[in-house]
Amino acid sequence: MPSIREHIVWCVCCLAIVGIYSVYIRPLIPDFYEGKPVPFGEWIEYVYPRFVIEKQRFPLDFFISKADQLIFRLIVVSYAGLCLFNILRTPKFRKWLFIKTSRKQVRLLQFVFYVLVAFFTYDWLSTLNDYQKLKVFYSPVSWIAWLGLPYFSPFWLLVTWLSYMISLILASFNLKGIWSASIAGILFVILQGYLQSFGKINHEYAPLTYLMLLMPFLIYETQKAKDTFESWSLQLMRIAAISGYVLSGIEKLLISNGMVWKDEPFCGLVHDKLPKFTSLFPIDGHVWAAIVVIFQISFVLVPFSSKSQKILLPLGVLFHISIWNFFGIGAIFHPWLVGYIFYSIQDRS
Repeated sequence: MPSIREHIVWCVCCLAIVGIYSVYIRPLIPDFYEGKPVPFGEWIEYVYPRFVIEKQRFPLDFFISKADQLIFRLIVVSYAGLCLFNILRTPKFRKWLFIKTSRKQVRLLQFVFYVLVAFFTYDWLSTLNDYQKLKVFYSPVSWIAWLGLPYFSPFWLLVTWLSYMISLILASFNLKGIWSASIAGILFVILQGYLQSFGKINHEYAPLTYLMLLMPFLIYETQKAKDTFESWSLQLMRIAAISGYVLSGIEKLLISNGMVWKDEPFCGLVHDKLPKFTSLFPIDGHVWAAIVVIFQISFVLVPFSSKSQKILLPLGVLFHISIWNFFGIGAIFHPWLVGYIFYSIQDRS
């Protein structure tokens, strides 16, 4: 845990941030909402390109609440970072971080992983071709804008997609493993960026993104190791695999101000589908909302406990099947399930 001195420094910094925000920044939000010039206005529009669209849909109070949430999250993340900094220095953490495995296990995992990624993303070409009709709504997300990439023409899209699929095939067979895996990861992010550039962010592939970017490090460790070795990247990939659940649960708590079971917008998202569900499970929808949040946040235990893995991972499979069957959300085989394969490798120490 952080020391008393670290707590004092953190509290002073948080008070300064809250003070600056309350006195200088928060009063500018109504002016920015009304289109009046404000300091750093261009920078805000660059970081938050959806603002122009969303202000047509939401009232001023929505954006003030969103700004308040941003400051609150900054404080929470800063404290979490402070705690993590102290944890990283402990011997127990270093022991937990490294998982003893074998080259054979990783090679099999590598093949299965890239085959599954290809299965979930092979149709991106046809999807993006269909999006050509929606070019007027195209607004590149941050990393596409930062890279200065052009709007995807049919030719550019085909070349990018073919390069992506070839790199997946090469990586699955460990042919030029580090290079092919790195290229596959970069192109995965670029293609996904194009998919996200039409006013809607889809978090369905978020854990897969982390895994694609971490896999080259696991391959590098494998190439430099003997038959058995201790891997730090494998442990990070396990964390990435369950990150979607934990972050989703935390997000629901934050947007509902900690009262998710009383949050009508959240509970009403699938209101028209609830009768089918509650006819089999006669529990109020608000209670189910709270159960879902608790279930999702409990995934934080999975990387640390083999018992929680045996309980929560099967429940995770059942969770995705259930929300697909009752609410039509996601798919019976959801992309988040791909990450479960990283828990098939048992620590050989």
